Amino acid sequence: MNRYGRLARDHWKSTDPGRFSQIQDPEEFFSDLGETVEFQIQDLWLQLSGPDPAVPENTLDKVGRLNMARLQAEEVVLADLVWLTHLRTRKPWSRRTRAGSTCSTRRSGKRRTRIRTSIGPAFRPDTAGGRR
Repeated sequence: MNRYGRLARDHWKSTDPGRFSQIQDPEEFFSDLGETVEFQIQDLWLQLSGPDPAVPENTLDKVGRLNMARLQAEEVVLADLVWLTHLRTRKPWSRRTRAGSTCSTRRSGKRRTRIRTSIGPAFRPDTAGGRR
């Protein structure tokens, strides 16, 4: 089993133990999944890295370009095949605040807007005290 198979096995086991327990042969399943993930990452990596540019690039630029393509390919394939995102119950940018209200923070430019959803009116630091 390669590292992607182990990663998937550990993630599925901790995230959705019920689904994990229904797999007949976890060793074979995650070995196959790991190989599939690895091959898809390699294929996508080659597509994302593309051909070498017409203007010669130095070694560090080329290594950086290829590493970034590899990381992007891993992110896409792992999101598609490994991460169990259907189990999330709330948006990742939301956080719980006192008294059970949910609060989201959005950055727009240099201003930060905070929106409260169940306690009082919206709080906007950029307009606090009547200043703009």
